[in-house]
Amino acid sequence: GYTELKSAHEALRQRLSASQLECSAGKHRLNQVSASRAEERRVLRDVTIRSKESLEEHSRLSIDMAGVRAFEGQTTQMVNWLMSLAYDATARSAALEKQLYALQSEQLLWAESRSLLSHVSCALHASRDQEEELTRRVVSQDAALTDLKHAQQQAL
Repeated sequence: GYTELKSAHEALRQRLSASQLECSAGKHRLNQVSASRAEERRVLRDVTIRSKESLEEHSRLSIDMAGVRAFEGQTTQMVNWLMSLAYDATARSAALEKQLYALQSEQLLWAESRSLLSHVSCALHASRDQEEELTRRVVSQDAALTDLKHAQQQAL
């Protein structure tokens, strides 16, 4: 019985260690996602600044109509490119938010696993305490039985 309890306790400790490693990996992935989102925000901010600069440049060049026509084609391409970047950044941000939600759900599962393992560990400690108490009783009863046998032999 004690060996089985000890083996089960060791197995639970190993599972807890594995769970903690997986939790750390999840936190690392969560940090990577957060860093990626910060990068996406920076890219969106840069895109907005570039778009504003393009519009200001367009205003300055509108004086020269021939220059404006040539510039309009370039500006349209740039705006389309910037819109494409903004769309891509928005799509990536949505995907990262989904990943973040999944990682947060995974973190909750790991927290529940740790809690369950804690309860199991407490139960194992209580079981070990009960086993030690029973062992003390058996030793005490064995000693009493030995004393009784000696007393019987002396009485005979």
